[in-house]
Amino acid sequence: MDDIFEDIAQNCFGIETLESRKMDALDFPTCSVWDLREGLEAAYRKGLEDQVVVLGAGTMFGFKRNAVIRALSTSHRMATATIAAAMQSFGLQYEAEDLRRIASHDGYRATLTGEQHFLLCERAELYSRVK
Repeated sequence: MDDIFEDIAQNCFGIETLESRKMDALDFPTCSVWDLREGLEAAYRKGLEDQVVVLGAGTMFGFKRNAVIRALSTSHRMATATIAAAMQSFGLQYEAEDLRRIASHDGYRATLTGEQHFLLCERAELYSRVK
C-alpha cells in the first residue's frame, strides 16, 4: 500500500517521498486545492478498483455485466463513452464498438434502481474527468 501512497504523492503533489527528511521545507509541503482534489480522486479511484478485486467483477449489482450495459444504453439512454467510463471504474476495459454490439444484442436487461444508476453515473463522471 505504501507504493500506492508514494505514487499519489509524486504524481498529484510533486512530493518525492513520504519519508521524513527532517527539514520543515521538505516535510510540510503546500499544495493547491486542485492538487488536493486530484490526489483524493486518485485515492478514491484506487479504492474502487481494489473493491472490484475483492468482490469480483463477474457481476454488478447481482446482474451480469452485459445486462447492465444493455440497461444503461437503452433504458437509461447513457452515452457509449459514459458507459465505458463507468465500466472502467470497475476495472473493466471496453472498446466503443464492443459496447455498441452488447447494447444492440437482444438479451436480458438489468433492472437498475435509481440509486444504482446514480452510482454508475457518479463513477463514470469521476473516471471521465481525471485519469
